[in-house]
Amino acid sequence: MQSPTCTGIRIRSTHDANVLFHAVALNILPMVVRRLDSDARMALCSGCAYVWEERCHGLPEGSEPGIERFTDGRSWGPSRARDDFLFYYEKPSPSKSLAVGTSKALKRQTMIKQTYSVYVNTPTGLRKWHLNAYYTQETVDQLITVDDIPSIKNLVVPESYYICARASRSRDVAAKTNQYLSMGYDTPIQSAQGRFFAFSASPSPRPSDSDTDATCVGSPVSPAVTKDAVGPKCSFSPDPSRIQLVPLEYLQSIARHRDPVDDEALRVLSRRSMAR
Repeated sequence: MQSPTCTGIRIRSTHDANVLFHAVALNILPMVVRRLDSDARMALCSGCAYVWEERCHGLPEGSEPGIERFTDGRSWGPSRARDDFLFYYEKPSPSKSLAVGTSKALKRQTMIKQTYSVYVNTPTGLRKWHLNAYYTQETVDQLITVDDIPSIKNLVVPESYYICARASRSRDVAAKTNQYLSMGYDTPIQSAQGRFFAFSASPSPRPSDSDTDATCVGSPVSPAVTKDAVGPKCSFSPDPSRIQLVPLEYLQSIARHRDPVDDEALRVLSRRSMAR
């Protein structure tokens, strides 16, 4: 069963969301790498948060990392924008409507889905990461925050590393990525697992399997990478001689994934032009 990235948590701001993204990038918290099965959907409850990477539309499962579409088995109403988040209110199913005597009782138990999306620079280009967090109005005040989780509360999120997708266009994303590199930060590299990323100029110790299996509620989480524990390794002031930046021309050429049909059409046109 696919477990959530974190449980028992509420997201107060985009900073909280970016802390979760960065914890996933550093392998402190797990990324959701496959769609939820029936058991995982049944286990979804208030406080569950899922970080997942979007896969290019139309590509077959397993052809590249990520999930094409996150499904939780619930029906949702139209989105409501607040700051940089989108909120969705669960639609009551007919069976629930019959079981619950009054609409007020049902409303108190309505699940709310909170989503946030960012662009992040990876070795394979710009990727889109998503956060889906769930809560109810009745339980939201009982949930913890990132400040209550020892392993991530002191994480320093690099400026301009996670770029809000709703407020960004491709040109803006490229500009902010170049700004990030110009500040002297190294680019992310793939970890040994080939899924998540660390900073090549200042590698941080990875938590053990027993640490990463811990959930975020009820028991302390492994203090794998914190501001105090890592010290200079997370200062993002690497030795210039050790920095291996991605060429600027490559970053400027990065574009969002095209539809596979468009890629095939471009390849055909390219072959025809070469034949001439």
